[in-house]
Amino acid sequence: AEYKKLLSQYYLSQLRIAAEVRDAYWNYQKSKIESDLALRRNENAKSLALDVERRFKAGDLSRADLHQANGALASSEAFLVEAQANVINAEQRVRSLLGSEYLKKIQFGDIAKNIEPLPKVPENLSGLDSSLPIVAALVDQLEVAKKAVDLAKSQTRASPQLQIWTTKGREVYGVPYQQSVAVGLRIPFGSLH
Repeated sequence: AEYKKLLSQYYLSQLRIAAEVRDAYWNYQKSKIESDLALRRNENAKSLALDVERRFKAGDLSRADLHQANGALASSEAFLVEAQANVINAEQRVRSLLGSEYLKKIQFGDIAKNIEPLPKVPENLSGLDSSLPIVAALVDQLEVAKKAVDLAKSQTRASPQLQIWTTKGREVYGVPYQQSVAVGLRIPFGSLH
């Protein structure tokens, strides 16, 4: 009995370690993706700030626009630094669990090798157990999608559209603003095909 207890504790600790390693690996991958995204956002914010500064000096934009662009740049730099810190923390966690050699394999390895293949969707869903709530929901969702496709195929013209426009403006400075509302109805007479 003592041996069975120790064996079950051993298997339980194996599962806990595997879950911890899996969690560390995917947190590392997620932090790398977020870091790349933050880097691209920072590059876009830099180019936007330079463009706004150039246009401000030319007199096309106001100082408020310049401050707003500089604020967006500072915000993107803060996100970039935070994302890089998250990558370093995730690397340290993977290194502490697996060691430096495995971290290098993960860093330079092909991530596509580590992804599980997607399960194949069966052609006919009649073989599935429809008493399960998830299967019944999937079958119902499939039926709704099929009917939507049939409806789209049977429609020969687009649906009518109701359009509403509002405008606000003034012709001369000092005159009160004038507001106008326009309502339109678009009825398509032609065929979609």
